[in-house]
Amino acid sequence: MKKAIVLFFFYMLSLYHPVSAETISVTADKDTYLDKLYPDTNFGQKWNLLMSGPATKLAHGLLRFDLSVLPAGARITKAQLTILVHANHSTNFYRIYPLSSPWGEDYATWNSASSGNDPAVFIEAALPSTTPRWMVVDVTTLISDEQGNLQTGIAAKGLLLKADAGYNRILSAEFSSDANAYTCHSCHGSNDPSLDVGKSTNCAQCHAQGDIHLSGEPTLIVTYDPMLFQFVQVSDTHIGKSSQQAANLSNAVAQINTINPAFVLFSGDLTDSGSLEQYSVFKTAVANLSMPYHCVPGDNDIVDGEGDLQRYREQLGDDYYTFDYQGFQFIGLDNNVETALDQVQREWLENELKKGKPEIIFAHKPLLNYQNCNPLPEAQQLVSLFDTYTVDMFMNGHDHLVKECILNNTSYIKYKNLSYAHMGDHLYRVYADRILMYHVDLRDGSETFAGSFPLIQPPTLVTISSLQAIPSNRSVTIRWVTESEIDNAGFNIYRTTPNGETIKINKNIILVQGSAAAGAVYEFADNTVENRKTYSYQLEDIDTNGTARLHGPVSATPRLLYLFK
Repeated sequence: MKKAIVLFFFYMLSLYHPVSAETISVTADKDTYLDKLYPDTNFGQKWNLLMSGPATKLAHGLLRFDLSVLPAGARITKAQLTILVHANHSTNFYRIYPLSSPWGEDYATWNSASSGNDPAVFIEAALPSTTPRWMVVDVTTLISDEQGNLQTGIAAKGLLLKADAGYNRILSAEFSSDANAYTCHSCHGSNDPSLDVGKSTNCAQCHAQGDIHLSGEPTLIVTYDPMLFQFVQVSDTHIGKSSQQAANLSNAVAQINTINPAFVLFSGDLTDSGSLEQYSVFKTAVANLSMPYHCVPGDNDIVDGEGDLQRYREQLGDDYYTFDYQGFQFIGLDNNVETALDQVQREWLENELKKGKPEIIFAHKPLLNYQNCNPLPEAQQLVSLFDTYTVDMFMNGHDHLVKECILNNTSYIKYKNLSYAHMGDHLYRVYADRILMYHVDLRDGSETFAGSFPLIQPPTLVTISSLQAIPSNRSVTIRWVTESEIDNAGFNIYRTTPNGETIKINKNIILVQGSAAAGAVYEFADNTVENRKTYSYQLEDIDTNGTARLHGPVSATPRLLYLFK
């Protein structure tokens, strides 16, 4: 019995998707500046970037970051540019633009490198009144589009910085090398910050700002939601209507292989009349897919009732079924004869929904009137069933139209046909809290954003009455108190460092001590921290259904404590 409980516990954890975002920190791999007074000089290896505002002394800074470390499909939620302003003379703010022209660190000059940009697209940021000082600028709207996709131009060309007046300098990536740091810190010949005492004010301030210590590189800190997976929906291929349908499907298969989703869903009317010859053409085309595919029948596949249904099953398998993928349960339904499903299939469906997994359902016929998003009379009972359980999305074909509705937390998606004019498919990118949908043009692979659909996030049943981060020497103790714990599977702790990196610091899940009737007091010691740096912590509780919730953050700065009697 104990073994069965343990296996169930780890099964439920396998359903869980972390909701916390991830963060990367990328130092500029290219930086330089262009100086109008020296139009043929390259400044690529200078320890600083000069920026000047007056028309007679124009100088612009150029930054580029290698963002290839971002995982495919990452949805950017925040991007912060951090720079160290080393000197400031009569300058009040910077304007930061996305670059539209290429340049090279080792050849860029005022005359040879274009600093092209759209003058209407920029971020304006106020400079610190005293320097040296770190400056953090939110550049999310320059780095990503409204859906959080990385702007490809940024990855290829980077950012341009302009000053409004006077002139000033920020430290470049080259400052991190000893030789250039010595040039800057000419007041002493060592990188020991203790030698700053009594020397140049700038040296002491430079080392005092967040333990810079021979570094001040421009850095881009990007927070993002990782894509869990992506899948494609295709519907109404109508193989057999004419030769055009077979050609469309073959073209679609080639394009889908380029996208490389986890799998493909075909939501009915695969054939025009359900003949063996049409099934043969369909299966020959989809056999070229490099990933699995899953089908449900449409009314054109089941023209004559039971005989056609048997032929469909012989050719493509069950007409209704489930499969699991990364914690989601996908359910294919056959709603061609009865939109509300017959009693056997409806009872089977309810038993599947009772498992409590996140559900994505696909079938051929619609359940809603997409003009007003109201349930069709014959589908009312089925829609009510969806409302009772955790159904995130229902997808269908049939009407050869593209429509979307959200009703009682379930997203309903109607797909257009692949048969004639519509040369595209639906691409779905799944994240922890939402699904993003795109129309993909099969002629050139271009993607058009079509909608963002939230996933149901039911609350967990753990009540936290206190959460603290208690500092000590090279250690922080996270202490929390629960009042009650219903169906609690355990806890995780996430730590965010001063540079914005977030990681889970407990190797194994922190086991439950409380219950529904009584809470408990928990402590976890983080002994992998440094003194005089501030760390932020979030507590995460997970219930036995795999649902998680974050608490906090709370912060602490470990330090050496002196105790006197």
